[in-house]
Amino acid sequence: MSEDSTPTLTEEIVQDALRKVKDPEAGINIVDLGLIYDVAIDQAKVDVKMTLTSPGCPAGPQIMGDTDEAVRALDGVGELRRWQREVVGDAAILAAVAGTAPQKPK
Repeated sequence: MSEDSTPTLTEEIVQDALRKVKDPEAGINIVDLGLIYDVAIDQAKVDVKMTLTSPGCPAGPQIMGDTDEAVRALDGVGELRRWQREVVGDAAILAAVAGTAPQKPK
């Protein structure tokens, strides 16, 4: 913890915040759905590499807005950059719904 007792910003803190963001169509948070590929932190700058479930995803603007809101609400975030990758596809969504989506090692 820093001198002002604010927790140091970590990948785990950002991932926990992102777990509060749900894909409204799938009803699953974007971390467990596999939409978050990486979180990198350099002091107050947070980079989030993510994707959406399909090209032209109708919920895309909501998911991106909710992602921004969740991360920017964290203490210590000065700058947020999102990097969007290719879409995950139906197989990944079905695996997440079934609870068999691959999890990022901790």
